[in-house]
Amino acid sequence: RAAAYVAAALVAAGRGDRDRNEQAYRLGLEAATEAADLVQLARIHANLSSKAVEEGEYRLAVAEARLALSAGAGHRFFSALARSNEAEAHLRLGQLDEALAALTEAIATYTALGSLDAAVPSVLLGELYRQRGDLIRARGAFERAAALTEQCGDTHALVHSLCGLAR
Repeated sequence: RAAAYVAAALVAAGRGDRDRNEQAYRLGLEAATEAADLVQLARIHANLSSKAVEEGEYRLAVAEARLALSAGAGHRFFSALARSNEAEAHLRLGQLDEALAALTEAIATYTALGSLDAAVPSVLLGELYRQRGDLIRARGAFERAAALTEQCGDTHALVHSLCGLAR
């Protein structure tokens, strides 16, 4: 049941229906809790963390990411996603040390999985280094992100990496 609610939440998000998205995730959390489905709990909390980042609710994003990590059941992909979301929230809050720790872990996990999803935290890492004034490391992170995005076709992350390089 929880997976069905996740699917409904993703469809609602794709249609721009934030209320239905939220409702489906909340029902999914109930179903996953009842079934003791730790993977779905981790997935839903990681997705709610992403949603909170998109909406500028950074403290909520950190809280949801931590719930995903605590529920994680050793699911490394959702842990990496949660850490990436947590890092972005910390970055937006100006908490650069916390962001760096989360980004380091997210990138290491995605890389260990062989996932091209490391592009997004690499863009964030570039931004973190740029904010710190370390332009050499920033450029390296943005270039790595651009290379990953070209491999996977993630145009959104490619634009952010190229914008980072242009700065």
